[in-house]
Amino acid sequence: KEGRTLSLVFQQDYNSRLNDNYDSTRNNYYDPASGIYSSSDSLNQLQRSNTSGESYGIKGTYTDRIGKKWLWSADYGFKTTLSGNLFSTLMGHNGKFEERIDSLSNDYDFTVNSHITGAVLSYNTRPLTVSVGSKVFITELRQMNNDAHEEKRRSFINFAPQLNLNYKMKQNTSLSVRYNGETFQPSV
Repeated sequence: KEGRTLSLVFQQDYNSRLNDNYDSTRNNYYDPASGIYSSSDSLNQLQRSNTSGESYGIKGTYTDRIGKKWLWSADYGFKTTLSGNLFSTLMGHNGKFEERIDSLSNDYDFTVNSHITGAVLSYNTRPLTVSVGSKVFITELRQMNNDAHEEKRRSFINFAPQLNLNYKMKQNTSLSVRYNGETFQPSV
């Protein structure tokens, strides 16, 4: 049927990053009154950061006409995002960095699952096009502190209304008003 569509979209992302930062310092301390050397200490550390992330999503959209001037669409999607952050501070001895300093290190895994559904109704005449709709995001967050063996879970329901108005005054002149609400959940 003219004006009827069905579309499916699949999305996949992957990223990974490894960073090494060396911190090697020597501090000399002097008596403030006499200016005479009193002591020293040193620091020799490797700060290693390993972050990774991947996401998978699928979305389906159905569109259909209601008469000559009206169009409606509905969609549903699911997306899961997995990310991790392993940050280790290692103490250096004899040129090797093997002793992990737990108080300066952390290891987290983060999972976000989102269900996204919405609908839009559009009205189209020659000079005026209006569409109004909304999406609903149902999001579940899971944060795992692998060092402390602690898990935290959170759930959110967010609404994202949308409105588009377009009025064509002349051949190359138009007036548009657009509003799109959007929310972003915390990341690792």
